[in-house]
Amino acid sequence: MDSVIKIIDQADVISDYYKNNLAKKMEEEADEFISYIEKSTKQFCIDKEICGSNSVYPELYPFSLKKRIKSNISLKEKIIRNSMVSRIYDADEVSMQKKIYENVNDIIGITILLDTNRYLDLFADFIFEEISKNRIPDDISDVEKSLKKFSEIRYYNIKLKYKTYPIEIQIKSNLLSSYTNLEHKLIYKNNKVSAVKRLNSEVIQAITPNLVAIENVIDTVEDSLNDAIFQEFICQRQAYIEALLDEKYGDHYNFISNYLETIDFILYRSFKGSLITARNLSEEASLDFSEYMKYIDSVTKGVKPLNTRGGSGEKFLSDILIEFIKDFETLVRHFLIAEEFDGQVYKDIEQKSSVDIKEGHVELFIQLLKEEDFGRISIARKLFDFERNIKKSSYTNPIYEQLSDVLESYLLFLSDSGNLKMEYPLLKICMRGSFTEDDVSEDIENNLIEQGIHVDSSPLFQSIIATRRNEK
Repeated sequence: MDSVIKIIDQADVISDYYKNNLAKKMEEEADEFISYIEKSTKQFCIDKEICGSNSVYPELYPFSLKKRIKSNISLKEKIIRNSMVSRIYDADEVSMQKKIYENVNDIIGITILLDTNRYLDLFADFIFEEISKNRIPDDISDVEKSLKKFSEIRYYNIKLKYKTYPIEIQIKSNLLSSYTNLEHKLIYKNNKVSAVKRLNSEVIQAITPNLVAIENVIDTVEDSLNDAIFQEFICQRQAYIEALLDEKYGDHYNFISNYLETIDFILYRSFKGSLITARNLSEEASLDFSEYMKYIDSVTKGVKPLNTRGGSGEKFLSDILIEFIKDFETLVRHFLIAEEFDGQVYKDIEQKSSVDIKEGHVELFIQLLKEEDFGRISIARKLFDFERNIKKSSYTNPIYEQLSDVLESYLLFLSDSGNLKMEYPLLKICMRGSFTEDDVSEDIENNLIEQGIHVDSSPLFQSIIATRRNEK
């Protein structure tokens, strides 16, 4: 067993070699790496639209960067404390350098400081997916091992090697960083009596739950500011629609006013679909009120006073839409396009090539709806059945989902049977089976025989039954 003095002497040799031969090189590598991270992360924030702005700065990024190079004193302390001296010390300096890189995994330290933990996982995903892919590190820790907790607060500590240089990337909030630095000074780096260290640790741990509350308050304030802007846009839209409806229906408007929010939702959803159809690349298109007004003017029409006959809410809503909308088929088509992309606008769609495919699906849906007496929208009216909550997170459209499910099952069946040619009459039968209680298995078989296709059609029929049951 080596004596304590010998261990310290060998640690001094390692420390001096690091200081004289490696530290400057590490500083240069850290500058290069942090420059790349800063540039890439700023672009990432722009792409994800998580930048702010004010009258002074056009772009305010929700992060800042810090770097540090482990000092030779800190290196010496760590390798002694972790009993690594014997694994690193070597008379051959080249070999010792290699062993330093292999055993000390945080020589270069980079910290991504976030305003709050709101985007913590988003930034971590970026590091793992984007930087790992583009920089091709020799090694990188996995996600689960990198996720850490300081009391109740999550953060990431990612280890990687680039050009054999050990790099530690921490992702944490500013508040957490302040408290962990305090803990580092009072506890980790404190060589005082153990009881004092334990007491300090308990005090720090007792404070940390308050950090979570503080960050939640900050996020809530930020959300309220962002939401206020969006709510203002909604108020603009609804006021515009309200004025049009009031002008068209006069004294009868009080019957219609209860549907204002729903009508606005339908029209705005359809407007988004029109942007996709037009391949609109404008960054502000989804919040451009003038563009929205142009679209509304193009699809609405002058109407006679509304016939205020009774009926279900769904029926009355469709009556309003039929009389209010000039080109109902266009409205439905654009609405369905928006459904296909879950209410996104064109600039947010990641794979633009998918637009043509989804537009093809929508054209099939339009044909099927026409078969069901599109003029009176016996099924099309159900596209606007908003008895369910239409808010962002919980909005669902049962008829659209049913159309999509049947089409997916149908295309899968064609693919499995080796017949990729679309046979519309067969799809029409499948849709009828999904919307009704009809047993269409014989009709499916007869259609396949007419096409000269001899395959087991039971999986297709069963999927249609399953779709019908899910709808119920």
